[in-house]
Amino acid sequence: MTKALCTGLSALILSLTFGAFSAANAVTVTSTYSYVGDICDDFDADGGATGADFNDCNEIVQDGGATGLFGMELLGLRAHIVSDALFTLSVQVADLFSVGGGNNPNEAFGFSLDNVFLGNLFDDSTADEAAINGSLAASVQANIDASPKSDSAIDLSFSVAAADIAPIIQDGRMTAWFDFSGDVNSMRNIALTVNYAAIPLPAGGALLLAGLLGLGAVRRRKTA
Repeated sequence: MTKALCTGLSALILSLTFGAFSAANAVTVTSTYSYVGDICDDFDADGGATGADFNDCNEIVQDGGATGLFGMELLGLRAHIVSDALFTLSVQVADLFSVGGGNNPNEAFGFSLDNVFLGNLFDDSTADEAAINGSLAASVQANIDASPKSDSAIDLSFSVAAADIAPIIQDGRMTAWFDFSGDVNSMRNIALTVNYAAIPLPAGGALLLAGLLGLGAVRRRKTA
């Protein structure tokens, strides 16, 4: 097999392998993390009574990690993402509001996806959220405005650009992090879901391409 023929066939197989799997052929990837219970109480480092010191979330210790950090791992993720990633975050009960619906700047959490920081949420400002995603800022503000009392539900929906998510999901997993400030005392029944479109790598075409390229390499060594 000549070098030119190997090169031509390699290009053809590459085109057939990936060209046929365009965005129209993408699969929907969904992964959910859920926790039933109050992470701030269940992982409280000092082990005090529920609600006793009013900063239980800032005293979380998860698997020997840093104090005040809680990680939520999303698994089964696929690379080759071709759409923005849509996240939904719901918390049945969260102590992130002062009485009467006003926001307490001392009750907030930083939110990150692996090493991508999305801002400090519920910190009496939507500047961080707006800088990343306008819909997230609006959703946070809606929660602040609608809160009738100290403990309220969180219901956020926001998107993150595919270019920002792509490097994170290469290993098939992603961890979302809560980084709690002081005075947050409750975070009960959490559900975090991500949805996005990805192009599956066709195993047969990939193996055929790898074999053809290997054959070409062997042929080039023999003719060198």
